[in-house]
Amino acid sequence: MDKVSKNKKLLRALFNRRQLNEITIEEALGAVVDLSNKVDFLVTHLHATDQTNGIFKAFSKEAMGKLEADRIKNKLPDRPNYLADVLDFMTLFNLAPLATPAVPSLDLAQFRVACLREETLELAKALNETTFGGRAARRQAMADALDALVDLTYFALGTVHALGLGRVFGTAWRRVHATNLQKVRGTGKRGPYPDVIKPEGWKAPNHFDLVKLEG
Repeated sequence: MDKVSKNKKLLRALFNRRQLNEITIEEALGAVVDLSNKVDFLVTHLHATDQTNGIFKAFSKEAMGKLEADRIKNKLPDRPNYLADVLDFMTLFNLAPLATPAVPSLDLAQFRVACLREETLELAKALNETTFGGRAARRQAMADALDALVDLTYFALGTVHALGLGRVFGTAWRRVHATNLQKVRGTGKRGPYPDVIKPEGWKAPNHFDLVKLEG
């Protein structure tokens, strides 16, 4: 059985509990990861191709509408594709998202850092305001903190696309997540609260192989 047929069988089994005993967890996870990687590549490729942008935007709007209706109907958690949403935004406003890694100009680097710093300060201000005032004031401060967190994430992911790192971000994320799970609870240097620290022998992920510069 070829890989595609095998993955289809495994994925069907995930939705049919009677077949789950026929496959291993490793096989199921492998099929899901493989499918996820293909979808990530396809979405990025479509966005990066000018000829398909109009078609993809129209399809995305219709598809997202159906997904949102289904999510509400079935009371599913709201888990948007943050990286793709920001790419839609940058493409719509011609903010020059790049398809491949590229060293930014000094002006672009300073602009992106300034945006991230501004939103970080907005978050700090909102969190500070949650510590005083009445219930309504604290609630508004929490809403402001939520807005600042979304904006901060939006600018961070926009920077990913501005540097041409959109296609490799998912792989880098999974590497960081995997190594973070190897850390341990302990007392760090960042404050009095319980922290997660690097144990002896811990190695940080290296993304050198993901950043291939042209020229």
